[in-house]
Amino acid sequence: MEANLYSTYEDAAREYLDKLNVVRLLMTQLERLYYCYRVSPFAGKLVHREPKLCLYDWSEIPKERKRFENLMASALLRWCDFAEDYGQEKLGLHFIRDKEKREVDFLLTLDGGVADPMNLTAED
Repeated sequence: MEANLYSTYEDAAREYLDKLNVVRLLMTQLERLYYCYRVSPFAGKLVHREPKLCLYDWSEIPKERKRFENLMASALLRWCDFAEDYGQEKLGLHFIRDKEKREVDFLLTLDGGVADPMNLTAED
């Protein structure tokens, strides 16, 4: 399966295995092996409910824009983990996408509330 930041379970099931439950199980196993992690959508008035799939080794992603977005997701996830490990507030990493395909790339949450939305801009 090609490393892709926007891979969804349904896409992988349709393209590769034709079984959604098998794909979910496979992704869970890859997460346990620290190959990938999920960035979940922020709850609220949300239409898009599938998580983004990101790789710990972002250098495997061939497309530059997606590689940069995955790099930033990894850096933000490390910051969230660092803050929680050292007794600071519980930070969460999410994204927002609505039915018009508008998106906030990343959203840091502080104890469940919105803390800092971020959109990435990178020139190709």
